[in-house]
Amino acid sequence: MQIALSTQQKSLEQQRSAKTTFLEVTQNDEKKYEALLEEARRQITAFKSFVQTTGASIIPADSLGTGEGGWYLSQRDERWATSAMGNSNESVLGVGCLITSISMVMKHDGVGNFNPTNISSNSNYFVPGTAYMYTPSKFNGSWPNGKSYRNISYSEISSYLERNIPVISGVRGASHYVVLKKSDGGDFIMNDPIYGPDKKVSDYYSLSGPYGVFE
Repeated sequence: MQIALSTQQKSLEQQRSAKTTFLEVTQNDEKKYEALLEEARRQITAFKSFVQTTGASIIPADSLGTGEGGWYLSQRDERWATSAMGNSNESVLGVGCLITSISMVMKHDGVGNFNPTNISSNSNYFVPGTAYMYTPSKFNGSWPNGKSYRNISYSEISSYLERNIPVISGVRGASHYVVLKKSDGGDFIMNDPIYGPDKKVSDYYSLSGPYGVFE
């Protein structure tokens, strides 16, 4: 009984926090509200379309390996693939590339138990009723280890990778997100939430941005 009440209280607190975040983003402006919902629909449709194109399905835990450095995570992993994204009907498998990429970076940075459900289970990260995540910088100050997220330019990618700072990157017109882990000549090696760890970007995609890092 106590556990149920605690869970309900946590859910109510998240809903209140999510509403506050939403009002901050839209400034209680109907046009901004409609624009945000339209962007949410567009982005989620793009994510789902990409995953459907790959034919990706749920796989056993860590069956793609954990990659060089041991911090790879897959959105297809059975431990969280069916988890709902916020209060939406979408799943981590279907649209969870960005939150899985963020989770990999957190694991790389020493937050060993961080996984996609740390984000998917908290509705505050998402536009209410959707699986669309606000920009990660919206939550600077609350990420583990005091990390803050910021966008970078394409020309800055290599300098961050040289310092062992992974770069989250959009590919295919931002219809999917991956984590760049090191430079490879004129190419990059990535951890891909769909295809697996330590893949050469050019074998699968062209980078499109946006690009971002946690520092």
